[in-house]
Amino acid sequence: MALIETRLGRVLEHQDNRVGAIERVVGLARRTGEVSLACRAHTALGEELWARGETGGARVCYRRALEAVAGSDVQVIGAQARRALLRMSELYVE
Repeated sequence: MALIETRLGRVLEHQDNRVGAIERVVGLARRTGEVSLACRAHTALGEELWARGETGGARVCYRRALEAVAGSDVQVIGAQARRALLRMSELYVE
């Protein structure tokens, strides 16, 4: 639910601390070992950072999202992060 609320906050242009909220979800995923949640949380953090113009940090988050599900049976969840990295590679020269 926290990830949905942070995304909604960005869309509605609320000035909440969305990064902090998402980082708490990342911590929860780390503590519980939930790879699906880790992937989604890192992807959400990447989206937030990219929206703020922090492309380097966003790229790191998207890669962490993919690493979280690498070798698991839920790799499809990484599709959004994979697409974001592709978009970034088209928009920005590394």
